[in-house]
Amino acid sequence: MNRRATTEERQDQVVRAVLDLLADTPADRIGTRDIARRVGISQPALFRHFRSRDAVVRAAVAWTRMELEATARRALGEGGTPRGRAEALARGVMEHARAFPGVPRLLFSGAADAQGRAFSQELRQLPLGLRAVAAELVRDAQREGAVPPSVDATQAGALFVALVQGSLLQWILEDRRGAPADPAALAGLWWAGLEAGHPASAPGALGPPLPGPRGSAVDADPLPTLDVRPLLARGEEPLDAILEAVGRLGGGSMLTVIAPFRPTPLLLLLEARGFRVEARRMGDLFEVECAGPGFPAPMDLTDLPAPEPMERVLTVAAGLPPGGCLAARIPRVPYPLLAHLEGRDLVPRVREAADGTALLHVRRRPLEGAE
Repeated sequence: MNRRATTEERQDQVVRAVLDLLADTPADRIGTRDIARRVGISQPALFRHFRSRDAVVRAAVAWTRMELEATARRALGEGGTPRGRAEALARGVMEHARAFPGVPRLLFSGAADAQGRAFSQELRQLPLGLRAVAAELVRDAQREGAVPPSVDATQAGALFVALVQGSLLQWILEDRRGAPADPAALAGLWWAGLEAGHPASAPGALGPPLPGPRGSAVDADPLPTLDVRPLLARGEEPLDAILEAVGRLGGGSMLTVIAPFRPTPLLLLLEARGFRVEARRMGDLFEVECAGPGFPAPMDLTDLPAPEPMERVLTVAAGLPPGGCLAARIPRVPYPLLAHLEGRDLVPRVREAADGTALLHVRRRPLEGAE
C-alpha cells in the first residue's frame, strides 16, 4: 500500500509544481486546477494545504528566497577575494536557475506579472537581495583597495543583477538550450568595469559608511532600532539602510533590526565584520540584534520571578566602574527599577521586544572629563 504523503512533503510537492509551471507560464495565469493536476491531487486536496492560489505562490517565493539565501551564504562563506565570491554568487544563481527554470521568472519578471497581487511585494525583494549582496562585495573590495573608492557600490550591485538577468533571459529565449553565460566571464566583465572606476558615484556624493565596529566609549543611544518594513512596503532593499545604521554604531551600542523575514545575507556580512549577531523570531517578525564588540553579552533573567531580575541588575550595577555597562534581558519593562537606577549615577536605557520582554542597558557615568 502506498504511503500517504505528510503535510510537509505535500507542500513541498506543491511548491515544486508551481516552479515547474512558472518555467513557461506567468504567475498570474497559473490556477489552482493547474497546480493540483501537476501534483496529481484534487483541487479540494490542494486547499487542505493552502488556502488560496496566492498562498501557494507566496510559498514558492518564500522557498526561492531561502534557496537564494543559501546560495549567498555559500558564496559569502568562501575564502578568497571579493571577486571570487562574486563569481561564486553568479554561479550559484545560474546553477539554481538551471535546476529550477521557474526561478528566473520569479527573480526578474514575477513582480510585473503579479502587479497588485498579495505576493507582489515579496517578489520584488528577490532581485533586490542579490543586488545588496553584490554591492557589499564591492565595498569589501574598496576596503581592500582592489576597487576605487569612487565606485558607486549600490549602482554596481544593480549592474551585477542586470548582467545575471540578461544572461538568464537570453538562455530562456533560446528555449533553455545548453547553459546560461559562463559565470566566470560574467563576473570578470563586471569586475573589469569596477577596477576601471565604473559606475562612478555622482560628483560630491557620499556613499554609505563602511560598517565595522567602532570603539567610541559613550553613545547617546546604546539601543537604536531600525524597522525595515516601511522600506520593504515601498519596494526598497533595506540592506543599505541597515549597513548605514550599523556604520554609525559605537562599540558599546547594539542595533535591533525589525524585519518580516530572516535576513541571512545580513547576518553573514555583519559577523564577518566582527559584530555579534543574533536573529530572534517574534511571531511573524524577526528581531535581529547587531552588537559591537564593546556591548556586553546580555544576562538572561527572563525566567526569574519578581523581584529577582531587579535584585540581580542592582547587584551587578553596583559593581560597575566609571564608564562600565551591563545588559540584561528581563521579563518586562521595569519602570520602578529605571527610576531607582537613575538616582545612583547610572544611565539606564530599555527596549521592549515584540514578545513583551525587555532589553535593559545600564551604564555608569564616566568620571568628569573622561568622555
